[in-house]
Order: sequence, then structure tokens, then C-alpha cells
Amino acid sequence: MYLFIFAVLYILFQYVSSKNFFQENEAKIQKLEQQVTQLTDSVGTLNEKILDLGSFNLANDDLGLEYFAEYGYEQVIPFIEDKLIETNLGKGNNPLVPYEMTGETPFKINSMRVLNHRWVVADFSDGKQWGQVIVKYFINEDNTMDFEVVEHLLYPN
Repeated sequence: MYLFIFAVLYILFQYVSSKNFFQENEAKIQKLEQQVTQLTDSVGTLNEKILDLGSFNLANDDLGLEYFAEYGYEQVIPFIEDKLIETNLGKGNNPLVPYEMTGETPFKINSMRVLNHRWVVADFSDGKQWGQVIVKYFINEDNTMDFEVVEHLLYPN
């Protein structure tokens, strides 16, 4: 009789503990499924943003790249970026930044995006003030570049 009661209590204990174990695991699974859904939605949103950012970029502009392919330029984006950064090498302000130095640090171009086969948008700073400039560029036959500032702005402090 004691063996029967002990067996029933043991079985009852096993049933309750396994039921709690399965409920906890089910709750964890549901929580993880919600996280997966949220992360999947986030990935979809980021993919849409990537597509939007790529719309004004020479790397995704087939017609712009064809324009340069006709002239034999294959690695044109790094070439343009290098030539634009070279304008920072002179003393004083970058010649493409139409603002005067306010302190000891001159305005220099920090980053840029080649929009198409004719325009570049770049940001510049002197460490205290920031701005942006749209530059029209031309590649000459001797692999030099001419730049022309189309528009510029300096953010207020």
C-alpha cells in the first residue's frame, strides 16, 4: 500500500513539474517568435532604406556608369573621391568651401557621395561648424578634374 501511495505521489510530482516545464518553454518559444517577427520586420525596413539610399548613387546609376565606360574609366568613383579629397591638401580652407575660417582650423571636406556622372554632394567642417556643398565635376582628357560649386550651406551654431 505504501508503495502504491509513493508511486502515485511520484507520478503526480512528475506530472506537475513537467507541466510547469512545458508551460515555461512554451512561453519562451512565443517570446522568441515575437522577437523573430520584430527582427524580420526590421530587416525589411532596413532593406527598403538601403534601396532608397541607393537611388542617388553613381554605383547604382547604370546610365552614369555607361557614360564613364565610353571614356575608359572603370574605377571612376574612387578616382572622383580621391580628387575631391586632394582639394583638402592645400593650406587654409578647401577651395570648394566658400566660407572663411572663423578660427584656427580651416574648413575641410569630410565625406561625400557621388550622385551621378556630373554631381557630388559633400559635407565639410572646421570642427565647430558644419555645412554641405554640391559640386559639379568634369574629368578632363589628361585625367585632371575641374570642380564647380553649384550650391552650398553652412549650418547655424
